[in-house]
Amino acid sequence: MRITGTINADLAANARTFAVNAGTSTVTFNNAVGDREAVESLTITATTFNLGGDLTVNGNIALGAATTTTLATDVAIDTTGNSDGDTIVFAALNGAFGLTIAGGRADITFVGTTQLTGLTVSSSDTVAFTGVVSIPGDISVTVSDVLATAINVQAAATIDSTAGSVTFTATGGGISGATLNADVSADQNVTINGITTLATGARILTADNGNITLNGDLRGSQTATLAALNGNVALDTVGAGADPTL
Repeated sequence: MRITGTINADLAANARTFAVNAGTSTVTFNNAVGDREAVESLTITATTFNLGGDLTVNGNIALGAATTTTLATDVAIDTTGNSDGDTIVFAALNGAFGLTIAGGRADITFVGTTQLTGLTVSSSDTVAFTGVVSIPGDISVTVSDVLATAINVQAAATIDSTAGSVTFTATGGGISGATLNADVSADQNVTINGITTLATGARILTADNGNITLNGDLRGSQTATLAALNGNVALDTVGAGADPTL
């Protein structure tokens, strides 16, 4: 199924939902959704979702658990009109383009991608990485939740910017930050603004040609290796929570 034109609500205030069910076939959007009047929610059921335009959605974006989203251009997704508890889950992401998400209060999950040229989440409530995210561009995530797991790098994940930097920023204050159950690496810089919690096992943070900067406490009863191979390591505090081993 291919939709070549733009898709808009008659009025965003009317909270129009939009759903496409293609079963095991492919859905292709050649243009934007909500560029004039945002839809309330977007649901795609398909094996492949080819995305050739920006999305502006005021609520959930529901993609099937078996749906691969393939970018056909640089894409911006805006869900800043949403409510707390709305979700965006990407089962898989393909396409040699950049993805930028202004998620508002959404909870966002990335199952994995190895093709994008850049990944930016400029706002969200929480972000979870449940699979391998290894791309040549920058990976930048900003969250506002107050939990230590506001950014949650789960055990099956790996975060790797092979030609750029990784930046995690938690603005919720208190214990808000990034919980690491897997390793994080970058060709350039690795920066975590907020608490860094080492959750399970020995964790390695690597910056091949840049710096590692932790602007917040490093905590967790685990071993941490901070490898800035051609740069510097800067720590704020260590062990204000449980003491790690460096």
